[in-house]
Amino acid sequence: MTPEEEFRAQIVLLLHGDITPDECLGEIMLIAENYGAVFEFEEDKEEEQA
Repeated sequence: MTPEEEFRAQIVLLLHGDITPDECLGEIMLIAENYGAVFEFEEDKEEEQA
């Protein structure tokens, strides 16, 4: 299954109400990280600056 197919599968589960938005986002982030994506969040940047 390609990353795009995996993303689509997660969105379908979300739309059918089988998973929550938070679970969907978590799964999509895991899929993307498996393919080399790097995520930076504002809260992470704030911690680094402190």
